[in-house]
Amino acid sequence: MQLTKTTLTDIFCRLRITALMALAVIATGLSSCDAVYDDLEECPRGVVMRFVFDYNLEFANAFHSQVDCLSVFIFDADGNKIDYRTETTAVLADENWRMTFDLPAGKYTAVAYGGMDCDQSSFEHQIRPSEIKKLSDLEVRTNLSHIGDPANSPKSPLHDHFHGMTGFTVTEGTQYDHATVEMMRNTNNLRIVLQHLDNSPVDYNNFDFEVTDDNTRFDYANNVLSHKEVTYTPWSADNAYAGVDGLPSSSKAEGSRASDVGMPVQVAFAEFSMSRLMANSGYKWTRSDGEVRQGPRLKIKDKTDGKIIADLPLVNYLLLMKSSYFTMDDQEYLDRAYHHNMIFFLDENNYWVRVHIVVKDWVVRINNVNFGFPGENLDF
Repeated sequence: MQLTKTTLTDIFCRLRITALMALAVIATGLSSCDAVYDDLEECPRGVVMRFVFDYNLEFANAFHSQVDCLSVFIFDADGNKIDYRTETTAVLADENWRMTFDLPAGKYTAVAYGGMDCDQSSFEHQIRPSEIKKLSDLEVRTNLSHIGDPANSPKSPLHDHFHGMTGFTVTEGTQYDHATVEMMRNTNNLRIVLQHLDNSPVDYNNFDFEVTDDNTRFDYANNVLSHKEVTYTPWSADNAYAGVDGLPSSSKAEGSRASDVGMPVQVAFAEFSMSRLMANSGYKWTRSDGEVRQGPRLKIKDKTDGKIIADLPLVNYLLLMKSSYFTMDDQEYLDRAYHHNMIFFLDENNYWVRVHIVVKDWVVRINNVNFGFPGENLDF
């Protein structure tokens, strides 16, 4: 049997107490056994904590490959903060690594954040950790300078952010208890691709892309709280080529228009990095036709003439790809599927052909489908 350090400490502690109790029985001149224990250091006890991130569509633990810094708060049964710990070293990449807390017997709550204590963190505490006294004091917000705006697009995606929370009990005795903190990723990546149906080139410079939402404020349990409308702009945008023969290399005429014999197709793409997407978002907005919609908004505009190509509730389209294979609700799917791809097909006038869209790897043909929330008519 292999003995861990914790087990050995527990054995030695018990042997020490047993020996001292024996001395108390045979010793003379002692009025009570309390004299034996007055200067005895209390044996260690507490919790050994493991951190897991398998809340993804692969259902596989990716904590050790995705979380590069960790901060943990411990609160007692009354919600009072009694400990705060951070870890930013390479031990996080070790699947056998655990964080140990020495705690007296009792009930506790642990709240953990991944990505908060890295130099490049995109999220921040509303109150400095040293000033947090109660569980209810915990509030995290996205650093708005990392989101950008139409006049100042971000140069990189949001630094990955994770949240985890669990309750646990430390029992009487000298044995360490064990607890597992299940982490959830709060950052999403969305890649939009524009392609012409006739395969003529599309130039990203001719388009504006944006996502608006109200999803940058979180309470201690990771619930999204209303804060303010924010506009996400692409952290990456460019032209790309699809085809089997590589980049155009012959005449300008051939290079400007893809053919059906394998010439590459020039498409435009824009990539967004966003905070947590909510299926029941309370964010509301008004479309150009005066209709009020609900949930994160994706808007694509042709800069050459100001024409709106797409103006739609983003989450409703992303949820189209929740396979019947998954027995999970909409919010769980959005939290697990944090990488999204959408392809919009345009006609020769840069109008979106609305009966044809690709989300992830699926072709969705839209025929009299309502993409609104329950009770909402959202036909285009």
